[in-house]
Amino acid sequence: MVKIIGVNGIIPTKEHMAEMATPPYDVIPEGSPLERVLAARPHNLYHVILGHNPKEKLEEMKSLGLLKHIENSIYIVEETWSTGRRIGIIAAAKIAGDKDPLCDRTLLHEQVMESKVRRRVELRQTIGYSFGNILTMTPADINQILEQSIEESEPEYEFIFDLRGTSDMDMIQYRIFEIHDSSDVAAALGKRLAESPLYVADGHHRYTAALLSGQTHYLTHIVEKNNVVILPYNRLVNGSLTFAEVMPKLQQFNLRETNSFGTPEQDNQICIYSGGRAYLLDLPLGEDILSSLGCSQIKEHIYPLIFPEGEPDLSKKKSFSFFPGNRRGLFEMISRVDIGEYNMAIALRAVTPWQVIKIADLNYNNGKVDHPMPAKATCYDPKSLTGPALNNFGNQFP
Repeated sequence: MVKIIGVNGIIPTKEHMAEMATPPYDVIPEGSPLERVLAARPHNLYHVILGHNPKEKLEEMKSLGLLKHIENSIYIVEETWSTGRRIGIIAAAKIAGDKDPLCDRTLLHEQVMESKVRRRVELRQTIGYSFGNILTMTPADINQILEQSIEESEPEYEFIFDLRGTSDMDMIQYRIFEIHDSSDVAAALGKRLAESPLYVADGHHRYTAALLSGQTHYLTHIVEKNNVVILPYNRLVNGSLTFAEVMPKLQQFNLRETNSFGTPEQDNQICIYSGGRAYLLDLPLGEDILSSLGCSQIKEHIYPLIFPEGEPDLSKKKSFSFFPGNRRGLFEMISRVDIGEYNMAIALRAVTPWQVIKIADLNYNNGKVDHPMPAKATCYDPKSLTGPALNNFGNQFP
C-alpha cells in the first residue's frame, strides 16, 4: 500500500509564487536562454537548486518574507496549456523502512546516474529541505475526487508560468488548491491511493536521493496514469567514430534516406540526422519488453559501432545531449548538428505509460530494480513545477 500525508515545510507566498517557481533542475541547461531568464530573477528558486550559495540564498528568501511555513498541507494542482490539461496532487509519500518493506510500494523502472544522485543528496544536506517533486503515476481513480474539489473550492495560487518562450513549460496556467491532510478530501484520496502502488515517472534521481538521505517521506506529484504524457527522449551524439565512418556498417539495418528528421512510425525504427540528411533504420526487436525499447535497441546495436571502445557516461555533455521529441526539441537538435556541435541526432519512439508500469512491476524486488530501463528513457510532458511545497529534510514526519 501507499500512505500519503501532508507536507511539512515551506512554500512561496501567494504574492511571490509566480516569480519564485522554476522548472526542475534537470531541464535547465547550463548557459541556455532558460537559465538566463531564471538567473535574472533574483528571488527565483533556481538560485537555490542550481546556484553557488544555495543555503544563503534560501535564508535570504526567508528573511524577506517570500516563503511561509506549512504543516500537513496537500495541494491539488491543475495545469492547463494550449493542447492539454492535467490534474494531480502534491503530497508526502511514505518511504518503506526495514520493518515494513511493503509499506512504500513505490516502483521504479529507470537506471540512475550516481553523480546526479550525489549532487541531490548534497543539496538536501546543505539546505535542510528536499526540492523538486517526484512525478509519480497511480492506477487509482483519483480524478473524480479532484475535479469535485476543484469545482467546490477557490485556488490558493493562480498564475501563468512566463518563461519568455525559453521552455516547453512556458505559459502553462497553474491553479493550486490547498487542503489539510485531515480533511474528507484527503481521506478519500488516501483510501484510493492505498489500493495501488505509485510508479515513479520522472524523478528517479530525486527518489534515490531521498532514500540515501534517510528521509521517511518523499515529496511527490501524483497523477493518474491516463493523465500522463510521455514524449520520445531523443539523443544528440558525438561518437568516437562519425556517422559517415560507420555508414557502411549501418547498412545491415536497412539504412535509407527519408524526407525529414522526426519520430519514426514503427517501434523497431530509429531516425538519424547527420550531414544535412535524415535516415531511417530498422533495428531488431528484442525478445522482451525492455530490450524492445528504442533506447535499449540503440544501446545494443548503434552505440557499439560509434563508441567501439565502450559507451561513455550519458552525463558527459561532450558525448550526449537529450531533447524531447516535440517540434521545439527536433528543431534544436537539427540546429546543433548543423553548426557542428554534435555529429548526429537520433530520434526514437516514445515509451508508453503501459510499458513503464509493466517494466516496474516485473522489476519489483523488495524495492530494488534488477533490470532497469536505460537512463534517459522517458520524457514526461509537462515537467512537474519546482516551487509548490518544499518539505523538511530528514525524519521530521510522524
